[in-house]
Parts: sequence; C-alpha cells; structure tokens
Amino acid sequence: ENISKAAVVTNAALIAFTMGENYFGDQVGTGLVVWFFFLLIGCIVFVMDLIALLVPDVPEEVDIQLKRQEHFVSKIADLTPDEQSFEVAADEVISPTLRKGGLLLGVSFKDP
Repeated sequence: ENISKAAVVTNAALIAFTMGENYFGDQVGTGLVVWFFFLLIGCIVFVMDLIALLVPDVPEEVDIQLKRQEHFVSKIADLTPDEQSFEVAADEVISPTLRKGGLLLGVSFKDP
C-alpha cells in the first residue's frame, strides 16, 4: 500500500512538472502547477482508498472458512460448551425398523 502511494506521488510529479507549455501555456506560474500537483495526488489517493474500502481483501469463501476454524478452535481447544446441550436416548434416535432387526452396532433392543 505504501509503495503504491509513493508511486502516485512520483507519477503525479512527472505529470504536473513535465507538462510544460503544451498544456499550461506561459500564463500559468509555478504556484499553480504545485497546487495542481497536490490536487492530483489527493484525487488519486482518494480513489485508491475508496476502492480499497469497497473491495474486500478476503474472499467470501476464505472468510467463511476462517470463521469455521475459529468456531472449531473455541470448541476443542478452549472447551467452550455448546449453546444447546441436550441428551437423547438411543430409542429416540434409531428408527423402529432398525429396532426390529435386533442388532445394531452390537446393541440389542428388546421390546417391553
């Protein structure tokens, strides 16, 4: 970012101070050329900063993955509890058709 702003200053100096009589003519003094130089720098830096503000540095996909990583770190490393902590019995999770089969992952189910 700093190199690009230094490039703006040098390029604005080249434009302002080398245009000479072709654009300004003899009636324009050095003071007006200096004002043009600073005005040119201000306009270009304003446009650069506006573009930097409007265009995000990080793509949306990368931002989502960074938030996902932050969530996993908070759960695993920081041991942050879940927002909704609940326990579910095995009978509520497993469908009745699987229970009729008898064995599911080494667990037997008996109907009362």
